Amino acid sequence: MKKILSTIVLSLAVLFGNSQRFLWFNELVPDPGSNEDEYVEFFNTSPLTIFLDCYVVVSYFDNGTDKGVYVYNFPTNAAIKGLSYYLISSNNPVRYKSNTNQSFTPTDLNSFSNWNDIGSGGYISKYTYSNNQWSGPTNINGNFRDFMNIQNGNDASLLLYKINSNGTTSIVNGFFANSSLSVPTKITSLTTPLPIPPGSICANTYTTVNLNFTGITTNNVDVFQVQSAAGNSQGYAKLSNGLCGNWKKTQSKGEFTPGESNTLGGATSSLTTTQSYICNTVSFSITPGSSTTYPINVQLFNDNPTTNVFAENDVLNASYPVNSAASTSSTFNVPSKQPVFLIYQSSSGCFDKIVSLTSECSVLPVHFSSFTAARNPQKKEQVLLKWQTASEQNNRGFNVQRKIDGQWKNIAFVFSQAENGNSNSTLTYEYKDPNVSNTVTQYQIQQVDFDGKTSYSDIKSVIGQEQKSSVLIYPNPAVDGKIKLLFIEQGGLKDVIVSDVNGRPVKQFHQLADMNLTIEGLKSGFYTIKIIDRTTAKTTVEKVIIK
Repeated sequence: MKKILSTIVLSLAVLFGNSQRFLWFNELVPDPGSNEDEYVEFFNTSPLTIFLDCYVVVSYFDNGTDKGVYVYNFPTNAAIKGLSYYLISSNNPVRYKSNTNQSFTPTDLNSFSNWNDIGSGGYISKYTYSNNQWSGPTNINGNFRDFMNIQNGNDASLLLYKINSNGTTSIVNGFFANSSLSVPTKITSLTTPLPIPPGSICANTYTTVNLNFTGITTNNVDVFQVQSAAGNSQGYAKLSNGLCGNWKKTQSKGEFTPGESNTLGGATSSLTTTQSYICNTVSFSITPGSSTTYPINVQLFNDNPTTNVFAENDVLNASYPVNSAASTSSTFNVPSKQPVFLIYQSSSGCFDKIVSLTSECSVLPVHFSSFTAARNPQKKEQVLLKWQTASEQNNRGFNVQRKIDGQWKNIAFVFSQAENGNSNSTLTYEYKDPNVSNTVTQYQIQQVDFDGKTSYSDIKSVIGQEQKSSVLIYPNPAVDGKIKLLFIEQGGLKDVIVSDVNGRPVKQFHQLADMNLTIEGLKSGFYTIKIIDRTTAKTTVEKVIIK
């Protein structure tokens, strides 16, 4: 069995707020079996695409005769999508140990590179270190399967650096296996910086990049240790995509998942949290631990299309920053009641905890899948009410209700379209209400069974007929930390960003389709609310006061 390499990855970290990093090692196989391939898998913990032109992978080698590093350069147009993977390997398809002797054939070649295929754009160069001097580079071609091979020692060491456009580098995070939390001496003994010519690593680097291997320190936040385990390891994998720490040796069939979600289980967290999902409301609370660092970014993702698999198709719904060690509680609203992921993202950018939640709500005779209320674009003195049901049982029909003088009043009755009141298919309804009010009007739908039992939709608010702004925010000032937003323009998706008086985002909501939004948990102070229409790129800015 060949010995496992010490690998160093040097990278340009794409920032997404504060000093967080979002490109993380997710799985690696430095010691494949016969007829299997080396590979390194990365995972992007942000919802944004990261371009990899300024990333390089550097691995240490020692073959008994000489020592040095292999430098892997990504293809020029390489990119890793948000909440997705990028894989580099010695072969295409990637052969790996599995229950059925499978191989992974990438369907998206923009997220994969074979270092033995010059045509793919990625390549490896060899640099040799002797008498405190570097020589090279020498290009490596052919069937090269020793990218992660060293002669002595049985450990894997990974370090991530940020390479700046002026040629300087700074450590981002690291990974050491089967050793104490210290940098292996075989790396720190490379005391002379490795000079990389201008433009060799990334197109916008116009000076020599010096890769330094000395002066590296460790801590418990960014450098993680894989604990020893029985048996001979062929690789390492995160217990779940993008988790902080929480690595495991991989050797059994089924533990190797290139280009797929890691679901090894048994993860630990520095946070103590509780969370619930009742009907449309996700609630959470955080009790910090002694090893917790701040800020923590709590993110709510809609889980789709595959339930309980956190991946690139999951959409960021809202976020809530926690900036101090005080215990924190807050809520999110989920209009659709669909499954969600609650992500606790650490100050480093990795995921401290990932929680999958499904709505717990009493089973009703009618399941409202949507309800909207807005001014009719073709007739402003009319309010257009639309609702859909996913299923109906014993349903006679619907009372359309409007709040008048503080009381709910029936203004119309719409009979059920379901045969005998029962249906398992989506049914669509609408009602046009003449409404010339210049103030906010509230609507709800009351469902009525044949036996007289009732259930209700959410409450929707509609702006007055003469409202000029594209959004109405009320109450303003607010006294209980809660405000409501009413959007005038129907159609299209909107992003809403709430910032404090210092310009720091405190709440974010993305890809909103509803005409109503409730924001809760705001502390006393002045806030700026920015609304961005994704269709027209129009930006609206409003000010609010929380007393």
